[in-house]
Amino acid sequence: MNNNYTKELPLVQLISFNKLLEHYDRMAQSDNFFLAKKAKHILKAQAPYPELRDGFTEIDLLQKYQEIIHIILQDVFSEILTTNEIKTASLPYNDVIFNSSERFKKILKQAGGEGFNPKMRNLPDDQMYIMACTVILNFYYGFHLDFRRPFFYDIPDAKGVMRHYRILYNADFMEILPTDASKELTQNDVDELLDDFDNIDLWKEKIPPNSFISKGFVVSNMFDVTAEHSISEIKSSLIASDKRGSENFMSDLQDTFRSFFNVPDIIAGFVV
Repeated sequence: MNNNYTKELPLVQLISFNKLLEHYDRMAQSDNFFLAKKAKHILKAQAPYPELRDGFTEIDLLQKYQEIIHIILQDVFSEILTTNEIKTASLPYNDVIFNSSERFKKILKQAGGEGFNPKMRNLPDDQMYIMACTVILNFYYGFHLDFRRPFFYDIPDAKGVMRHYRILYNADFMEILPTDASKELTQNDVDELLDDFDNIDLWKEKIPPNSFISKGFVVSNMFDVTAEHSISEIKSSLIASDKRGSENFMSDLQDTFRSFFNVPDIIAGFVV
């Protein structure tokens, strides 16, 4: 489990399983005997621990409630698909991972064992803050902004070849709630933000740090896009003149070819 939980965000992140447990509340009333029985079993396991519904910020509690959390998440992480799917339960825009499929565990083990913590590629703190704000604008304020960017993990395999995984978030189990620090925003405010999109101080003025609560968790589904990523990198490296003049040009190009062909000791070159 990773513990990168200290970045400044507009959201106070509460780990909660309330939205998922609400599904089981409804399933427990089902006419389907087996569905109802399973739902009641999960709800009974959670009942002594109301903080799993109410939410908590203490990362250590994830370890304390590990067995109960595993029971709650059993339908999200199917035992049948666990060796095929690359999936985690985590906090949004954070490296806190508290449940994962067997295939994801295997990928991390090959990369360096339990001590290896994957980091999202090229996501500076300011960019992360702005992206969290766009989520708030969409889901709380109702301003429908189409600002999406792909997220990636770069993880070496057992041979040391870098593999690239695209991350897709499922936020069905998240709630966004305002705090007393939240502000009313108008269309003019949003237009001002969009006109000066990279101005982090302006974003923090309109949507201050900790002005909202994100209550829940996200499911991250990952897909190996090494081949597509390598082709894109090869094209951009050979076309962009600024990259060809870089001191790291050849070593970066070698790494890209190694990822594409999955051969750790391949040597590539080109003639101009």
